[in-house]
Amino acid sequence: MLEILAIGFVLLCALVAILALAAVAANDKWKRRRVIAAFTLFAAYVALLCLRLVSNVGHFFLTRETEGSLDGVSFFLTPVATLGILVWALGPPRIKKLLIVVVAVAIGVVVFNYSRPLTGRSDRLYVQRHHVELNSLATDIMRYGRIRSLIWDYGHQVNDTWVLYPGDSTYSWEHAIPLSTALARDSIDPRVHADFQRRLAALHFMAFWADSNGVSFARFRDGGIAYLPRSSTVPPGIPWTNGRVGSALAPHWYYAGW
Repeated sequence: MLEILAIGFVLLCALVAILALAAVAANDKWKRRRVIAAFTLFAAYVALLCLRLVSNVGHFFLTRETEGSLDGVSFFLTPVATLGILVWALGPPRIKKLLIVVVAVAIGVVVFNYSRPLTGRSDRLYVQRHHVELNSLATDIMRYGRIRSLIWDYGHQVNDTWVLYPGDSTYSWEHAIPLSTALARDSIDPRVHADFQRRLAALHFMAFWADSNGVSFARFRDGGIAYLPRSSTVPPGIPWTNGRVGSALAPHWYYAGW
């Protein structure tokens, strides 16, 4: 948690520096509304970067829905804010404005480069704290064996088939079928499916994929953790059917990306 506080302090200092640079630039007799727009733009940019960091460690203190919302907002709006800063700097371009842009871009690069190691450290601590629940869910999934994949967030899927939950509208880009049809097709007990989904949400996962080697759990669109019970040690970077194994988090648990 000290690392998170340190990052927050760095971002706060960066925000102060950016606002100070903007205040200096304001002495060039820019219109007041342009200065206010610049302040608002940079404040939004820094706030989105902070949301990115918070979403990386949100499984400690946020609900899965809130964590996913923060991640989605940061993922989609940060490029928009970055583009807005570039447009602002180029209309018309000035040396002081370009210096502000350089500072802003440098902060963004630092945050996004550090987000993955921060996620790895938070995942390690999370696995250690929830080792019993995680082991129980992973072993139950492998023991049941009939659910090879389950996605309940950002769309619904069972065993590589897009499904419609009660009340869902038809996905126009997929051949989705009713959930009950998919469960009956694969002889899946609806109570088991509901239990796995409930436990996934409680542990802040959006999906899982399983095979005879283990189970990978998705926290974000591009990463999560993997359970490999038959491997005491796995070389980092080894590919497998459900992702690419990274560094070890705990016995049989690894960081995973895809």
